[in-house]
Amino acid sequence: MKNINQTVGLGGVNDPQDVSVIQALLQQQGAKNLKIDGIYGPNTLKAIKEFQKQFLTHPDGIVSPGKKTLEQLNNPTPPSSARPLSIPPDPLPLPPIQPWQNGGDKQQGSARDATRGAVYPQIVTIEMLDAVNPEGRNKQNIEALSYINRYLQEFEISDHQEIAHLLAQMAHESQFKPQAEVTNYRYTVAKRLWGKTYGDLSKACNSPISPRGKRVYDEHHNLVLWCNGEELLNIVYGKKHKGLGNDEEGDGYKYRGRGMIQTTGKANYQDFENYYNRGKSLKDKLYFVENPDLLVTSTEFAFESSFYFWQNNNIGKKARAKSATVAKVTKPINSKIEGYADRLKRFNRVAPLLGVEQVTK
Repeated sequence: MKNINQTVGLGGVNDPQDVSVIQALLQQQGAKNLKIDGIYGPNTLKAIKEFQKQFLTHPDGIVSPGKKTLEQLNNPTPPSSARPLSIPPDPLPLPPIQPWQNGGDKQQGSARDATRGAVYPQIVTIEMLDAVNPEGRNKQNIEALSYINRYLQEFEISDHQEIAHLLAQMAHESQFKPQAEVTNYRYTVAKRLWGKTYGDLSKACNSPISPRGKRVYDEHHNLVLWCNGEELLNIVYGKKHKGLGNDEEGDGYKYRGRGMIQTTGKANYQDFENYYNRGKSLKDKLYFVENPDLLVTSTEFAFESSFYFWQNNNIGKKARAKSATVAKVTKPINSKIEGYADRLKRFNRVAPLLGVEQVTK
């Protein structure tokens, strides 16, 4: 019996040695068009799910040590319901070969340098990230590249229009840096954003001292008042905010937005936790409701939670539609469509590099 040390498949560790073992077992079970190369990608995921359909009602695309899928893969006698595993070749169209992918000059900070050692097909290039997020050139974009290509594969995102929208939204929200929602709101801004919904916010926004410890005056020479971020977010993301699942005192601030596309609210943290822990052994599980700052301290979780939020809220469908607009894609992420002009500008920067038409709205 062939064994693996860690999980292989959707959301798994995907160590190349373990992946090779699973690919070999899948070949023995009849998987076609599947190479034994130790690279976890869409073909391997599809092969796992196709194989699981023979004995699982809900295939999850995960092979764990000591679990049923690995046991069945090692079974030389397939289930009576078994059928050939038909895996379509080349499911993800790749962009044209770039000079740096075909023996081009290697330069410090170049795309060739950034992608060295990556095991995922490069749908997104460093050129695209530099276009959509110029603030992260030579630093954040290089680090982000491998994560973005990894999760494009794992979440089976290949439509170029969807990718352009995803990159634009993510770059606007975080500039590809793991971070928590800002809390240094001016009273005037908080009132504009939430005053109509939550009424008087003055109790949470009455400090004459800015977060930097200074008094600030507006263009009319009026003293600017600042909000206590924790108090403010406990009001606007509290029990009155439907759909977030914040049902205890202090949940609004505790489950404020974090990650690359700000995951907000206890319910969304719980959804991601359920997804992440599905099929994992007890020792490999993580508890994001208990430790929400994991989406800030870990670049991996910041990206993975954002891709999950995108998928779980069906934003990709809106982004792929012929009638897609930046405003429509923004709505599930930011209901008030704040920062629209910047999101639009970023989309139009990266769209041509993905062969997608620029838009006016």
